[in-house]
Amino acid sequence: MKKFKFISILLFFGVFLGCQNQKEQENTLEKEFPEQDSVSVKENISQCYLFENGKDSIQLKFDLHENEVKGWMVYNFFEKDGSFGEIDGEFSGDTLKLEYAFLSEGMLSEQEVYFLKKGNQLFRGFGEMKMDVDSTMVYIQPNQISFEDTTPLTSMENCAEDFIDPKTIAFFKKEEEKN
Repeated sequence: MKKFKFISILLFFGVFLGCQNQKEQENTLEKEFPEQDSVSVKENISQCYLFENGKDSIQLKFDLHENEVKGWMVYNFFEKDGSFGEIDGEFSGDTLKLEYAFLSEGMLSEQEVYFLKKGNQLFRGFGEMKMDVDSTMVYIQPNQISFEDTTPLTSMENCAEDFIDPKTIAFFKKEEEKN
């Protein structure tokens, strides 16, 4: 009988110490390895889009950080006035909403430009616009914009650093400083 009590006590302490050791290991693992959801990676992603038809082209290059967009756009149409300038905006769902500060015919202007993203293409939105108090052309009714664009921009697989000519960017910045 004494032997049975002795074995029971040893077994009890063995189980008790084993459970305590397992709890300490679980606590150690929780402290050393944070949950995957608490770690988030946020980086800039460069994206380039292009429309080309003969001597006509539209180039769009931007850095995307979360939903924020900053970059450059160039409209170059053969024997027509083009424009080039800086873009700043955001993605709202599948719609890219931009403020486009640009030079055209020697004048610095600003306007809203919306694009609808479908697959690997961006379709420009068209709608009635007006000049706001900041001298920016804005859509009067953004919910009625038509995205029936015949010049969709297609995503480029490789986004070269000089996709938008650095001389064009430097010229824009110089002209912007004058104003």
